Amino acid sequence: INSTPDSDKTGRHVDLYRDRNGWRFPSLPARLAGDFGWALPDRQQVMLNWRSGWTHIPYVDLYLDSQRQHPLRAANELRGKIVIIGTAAPGLQDLRPTPLSSSYPGVEVLATGIDNLHRGDWLREVPRQWMAPLALLLIGLFAVGFGRASKAAAIG
Repeated sequence: INSTPDSDKTGRHVDLYRDRNGWRFPSLPARLAGDFGWALPDRQQVMLNWRSGWTHIPYVDLYLDSQRQHPLRAANELRGKIVIIGTAAPGLQDLRPTPLSSSYPGVEVLATGIDNLHRGDWLREVPRQWMAPLALLLIGLFAVGFGRASKAAAIG
């Protein structure tokens, strides 16, 4: 998984490519984006928009069902889906600290990166020059709102 942790050792981004000796190597999410024609941002990494609720199908279930004379699973169950085969065993050292968990499976970080590029909904940082004016605007709106609420309570 191409991911560079932040200074606090928490993974919040997925790398889209790595530069090595003048060569640009795309990550799996970036490669899929290119192959499927999804919009790919012009930056080295994107901040992940975390999701939960992925459908996990144990490999053994698929294998055993494929060996049956009359499979129980629908033949088109995976049609139109991107299937990622990976592990989540602690002994394989592929659990990573993320904002969701201190031991999040690497395969799910990968799935999140692919999903974000597919939907085009990775997180974007607000430029720092807008933070102070935005904070002052919100404080002003709260002050006006609380001022009106206290006048209404005094009247009635």
